[in-house]
Amino acid sequence: MISWIVGPSRVGKTQLIRALKRLYPQITSQGHRRVPVAFADSATSTTIKLLPMVVLKALDAPFRLSNITAGKLTESMYTQLKLAQTSHIVFDEASQMVEPGARLLPFAAGEWFKQTVNIANVSQVLFGVPRLERLFEANVQLRMRAYTRIDWLPYDAMMDADRVAYQTAVNTFLQVFRQAGWDFEPSVDEITGNCYLHAPGLIGRLSDLMRVLARQIESTSPRRLRFADFSQAAASLESCGHPDIPAFKSASCTMADLSRAYRHVLHANGMAK
Repeated sequence: MISWIVGPSRVGKTQLIRALKRLYPQITSQGHRRVPVAFADSATSTTIKLLPMVVLKALDAPFRLSNITAGKLTESMYTQLKLAQTSHIVFDEASQMVEPGARLLPFAAGEWFKQTVNIANVSQVLFGVPRLERLFEANVQLRMRAYTRIDWLPYDAMMDADRVAYQTAVNTFLQVFRQAGWDFEPSVDEITGNCYLHAPGLIGRLSDLMRVLARQIESTSPRRLRFADFSQAAASLESCGHPDIPAFKSASCTMADLSRAYRHVLHANGMAK
């Protein structure tokens, strides 16, 4: 069967896949290598020949590119999956296959995934942005082999548990700065609220913001970080929040502002209900 998980860019899908890699590593015993879960980066899989290639790479299996057809590569992939005793393949960035510029038709891609389920007898997990829906819309038989779509939503500031989880993530980043000798003039609530306006519920984008801030101050001595420091870091990145409510322009943020920022992310990604 096929599971497919969709969410906005920078919501944290790749971070989940990294965590899964740690939970399901390759196993070598008595000279034999097992790959229970293969993790394939399908961001470049824009042709039918590239699809088996990314799986073979995930298996660390040898393959040649010259004078070989897509069919032969796929047959080699089936053999290697069996040898590695692989039960699941996780595809990151699977929605790249249905991008407007992709040379792979959604129906053809769907046929490849369907045949891989049938012949190799492996389950598949596809991660992507909401346009991944097009892959299943184009191939009814593929959809019949798939579970219901799973929506990975950003943290919703209107929900207590989500709000606490997002604040915990912000605090975790701030603690790293504190351990390096930095402190903060704005309160944690002011920082958290403005981070949310910049990256509404999107942990990946929050991570980007903190990374930019760290690079921005790495050549200076520890001090109290000001609101302007956060504002400068945010200005270096494209905001995911509502354009009418820019982050780090005002210390205070209302719940209405946070709610509006959240709804903007859903709407921009076609996930609003």
